Amino acid sequence: MLINGLGLAVSETGQLVEALARRHRVLAFDNRGAGHTDKPDEPYSIPQMAEDTAGLMHALEFEPAHVVGISLGGRIALGLALAHPELVRSLVLASTCARVISRRRVRLLGLISRLPLLRGRDP
Repeated sequence: MLINGLGLAVSETGQLVEALARRHRVLAFDNRGAGHTDKPDEPYSIPQMAEDTAGLMHALEFEPAHVVGISLGGRIALGLALAHPELVRSLVLASTCARVISRRRVRLLGLISRLPLLRGRDP
């Protein structure tokens, strides 16, 4: 299962799909709002796109699967794994990140700001 990033159409990933297809059955698709999909005039969410992916996997009987997520596709893949762990055999994340909880971010920034070098002092 290949989940692409924001706005990346499956038609742009031909070489990657071909390389993966040498050893695996590959399902690659356009995310909501990308490529040949509809572009509804409403906000999209990661959980919504994870559910789109789960629905496609169920409809095509493509489960459980090795899931590769690139960029935004990595966030979608994480959402899929959390909501539907039975669909994910393994998870490969490329050029992506998990959402940082703001409390941790604030705490981390507070720690960094106390470092002598960043405050203009010699260590």
